[in-house]
Amino acid sequence: MNLYISNFKNYYFKIATLIIVMIATYNMALLVCHPRITTFQSQWIANYSRAETYLYKNPRPKVIIVGSSMSARLHDDKLDGDVHNMSFGAGSVLTGLEIIKRSEYMPKLICVETNIIERGANEGMIKSLFTPVVWRMKKHLIVLQYTYQPMNIVLTLVNSRFGQRYEEQKNEKPNEGVFKVEIARHLEAEGRVDGLNNSKEICEIKELIEYFCSRGVKVMFFQMPVYKDIASSERYLQRKKILGLAFNDMNVEWSQAGNDCGGKYLTADGIHLTPRSAGEFTKELNHTIEEMLRKTR
Repeated sequence: MNLYISNFKNYYFKIATLIIVMIATYNMALLVCHPRITTFQSQWIANYSRAETYLYKNPRPKVIIVGSSMSARLHDDKLDGDVHNMSFGAGSVLTGLEIIKRSEYMPKLICVETNIIERGANEGMIKSLFTPVVWRMKKHLIVLQYTYQPMNIVLTLVNSRFGQRYEEQKNEKPNEGVFKVEIARHLEAEGRVDGLNNSKEICEIKELIEYFCSRGVKVMFFQMPVYKDIASSERYLQRKKILGLAFNDMNVEWSQAGNDCGGKYLTADGIHLTPRSAGEFTKELNHTIEEMLRKTR
């Protein structure tokens, strides 16, 4: 019996040792090769990766963009190196702002997308990113980061070989049938204005922006371009009015970028820019950011 117990313990010790060696080897390979991951298993993993890039990037960015899936479509390659886009697919401004606060790093400028600013924070994501002790370990033990999960590396390699090229993507045209259906759906949603005036999310955002402003961070609001009928919907107009009143007494800049919704930029569904338009708008927003940074010097 004692021999059986001894062999049993020895077997699991070997398994545990093998797992530790494999993890250590994979971590070392990542540190040496530092692969660039561009394709992810899901939208949620891509969101985590955006946050991890911010948390563990060295040096930290001077400018951070926070927003939803609308600004997540901005082209990173057309933003200055000091600008990090931490907008999340199906996500919110609140999630991004809370991540910045908990990171304890203060950038020079935070750019806040206003299109659906009232959406609540992803508490589960925030909790997972800031698991006590572990979240600081991830800077060096990068094998624990969502970004470097093996499947993401495999998908990136496959996509780079067989995926649609960027040049082909940016010339895509919206599907007219899908466009009409989506416009009707978004207009119905934007017609509902209940509760926006007393939104607790707006109050939470105001508290966070007051926190950043008190620490010398500049804040700029901007709007992603949308289809003209949506831009003139009741909810969009009310949102602008409420934000104007809520932040009137604060040192917040209001960008004019994105206010031209008359056809300069095209959307695939009324609210999400096509790849080509997203690239063009990224240039415009980047120019606005440069102007803001010059003012803060």
